[in-house]
Amino acid sequence: MKALYITWQDPQARQWHTVGKLSKQNDSYCFVYTQGAIASPRFKYLGRMHDLYQRFVSQELFPLFANRVLSRSRPEYPDYVRWLAVDPAQQDYPCNCLPALAVKGLLMSYAFIRILKLTLMAKLSCSF
Repeated sequence: MKALYITWQDPQARQWHTVGKLSKQNDSYCFVYTQGAIASPRFKYLGRMHDLYQRFVSQELFPLFANRVLSRSRPEYPDYVRWLAVDPAQQDYPCNCLPALAVKGLLMSYAFIRILKLTLMAKLSCSF
């Protein structure tokens, strides 16, 4: 899995907008805002990523997403990986968290934010 898309629900209009793309490139995570973030008049920003036109790059998963992935040091981690139905060998936390985020994103979404795989976005007819 190379990228996940972040959707945001306008609290007034109740419409969902694709506002960002999180990807893993070599040893870095990259986050960019999509046109949906720019086009939605009520959308502001996510976390500390205030500039809608900047490309954010980090060696570590951004805090907004990292707090959604359980640490391997937790005793319930093996159950967590089984529950997510992802390959534990691919879950080199925190280096490859995208599969876990993709599964957990729909289940544990914030009030107005969801994380989606590209294939799921196509099924839901989301635009970005």
